[in-house]
Amino acid sequence: MHVVLVLSVLLVIVSGSQALREDFDSHPCVRECVGTSPMTCYYEMHVETYATLSKACYRCPFNITDCEREDCIASDGFRRMIYAINRQLPSPQIRVCENDRVRVKVMNHMSNGEVVSIHWHGIHQQNTNYMDGVSMLTQCPILPLTEYEYSFVASPHGTHYYHSHVGTQRGDGLAGALIVKPSTDIHLQLYQHDLMEHTLLIQDWFHVLGGGKAALHLHARDNNRPDTLLINGVAPGDVTSDDGLNVTQIPYKFLTVEKGNSYRFRVISNALMNCPIEMYIESHSLLVIASDGADIAPVITDVLVISGGERYDFVLLANQTAANYWVYLRGLTDCSQRKTQTLAILHYEGAPLAHPLSTPNSYDQRPTDVLTLNPFNMGLVNDDPTDMHLTLNKLESAETNPRWISQEPTTKVYLQLGLHRTSSPLFNVAGLYGWMDDIIDIPGGGTVLAQINSVNSILPPWPYLSQYDDIPEVIYTRIA
Repeated sequence: MHVVLVLSVLLVIVSGSQALREDFDSHPCVRECVGTSPMTCYYEMHVETYATLSKACYRCPFNITDCEREDCIASDGFRRMIYAINRQLPSPQIRVCENDRVRVKVMNHMSNGEVVSIHWHGIHQQNTNYMDGVSMLTQCPILPLTEYEYSFVASPHGTHYYHSHVGTQRGDGLAGALIVKPSTDIHLQLYQHDLMEHTLLIQDWFHVLGGGKAALHLHARDNNRPDTLLINGVAPGDVTSDDGLNVTQIPYKFLTVEKGNSYRFRVISNALMNCPIEMYIESHSLLVIASDGADIAPVITDVLVISGGERYDFVLLANQTAANYWVYLRGLTDCSQRKTQTLAILHYEGAPLAHPLSTPNSYDQRPTDVLTLNPFNMGLVNDDPTDMHLTLNKLESAETNPRWISQEPTTKVYLQLGLHRTSSPLFNVAGLYGWMDDIIDIPGGGTVLAQINSVNSILPPWPYLSQYDDIPEVIYTRIA
């Protein structure tokens, strides 16, 4: 009896490790959406513990062609444990049409016993809020060696993404793009191409698991500074072999365009720490047409600032000389301490597949006196034609009469968001290493926590949605 039980567990784990390599790029639901009927779009996601530069990579990056092998994740050339969906980084992109029925079977094959849930960031989940994927709020997490099927209608249209909603897993690999294309695109006349490879998922990246980094930061005052920034799972840079005898480089990510054409780019920030990212492209302006999935009246900018969870769509007109141009990702706040910056290359067809001729800007050479959309930590700027900062109050909806602002709200709720140095029994013990003692005796003491209305967040013992009456009222704050 004991032998049978052991064998059954081993068989489940082995079969789970052989993840299906479903090609989401050629899925039947990737299609033109104008004039088409809704479809049911089915996907399978195998979630597992994995590694960058795994044995699937052979001699990558010292044999660069090995980096293109199936299941090989090179990232920035540093070997570390990650979480992966179908052994891809970022997780595979889903593209559907508005009002399609999306069905996703998520199978938890993580070998370290962790739970998982998948949140569909940007989907309104009307009448399906139990499919929102927020662990311990809308559902119990998916236990190891079990599976759960999400089913919801893809609405509203726009650039969205999906990610784990357990701990820091999304920053360790469990995140991918979810693009919902409209049946009627009000910006269609502004661009000719909307390519899957021009969906850019960017994020900060560590050489350890995010949970470990957070624990060291909160309990031992280690820093919370990312090691690099990834663009679609890649950060170029020098890599030294284990024996120290060979040095090579993870190559730059190339974004290909054809001169004279216009392209819709979709940018998603999956930043884990407080790391807003500035994006700008050498010799090109960005025509921003959507924010967080919602269509806006087009605005031109030179620099775009995007924070974790945000999405921006912009149109790039390939109107420069057919050559190669630098694409800059420049991290701010937590990323600024190490001057974290990652580059990619905008490549025009017909030009050599090579580095641009210009010397790239260093972190400190960020262009000045240029239009900047969503500038970091800046108050609202009103009508000043000379100001170069496009604060969000200057954006306007592309809808002439949005339905959600046509009615007077019945209730108004005011939420104050902030980072506060405060006491927490999770990280401080009064009389031993209390938070006030820390501040007095040790420079930089205390614990900085994100709060809403000066209240800390704590997960309940059961999901609010399914077992609200069983949750002690002391855990949550009522809003009248």
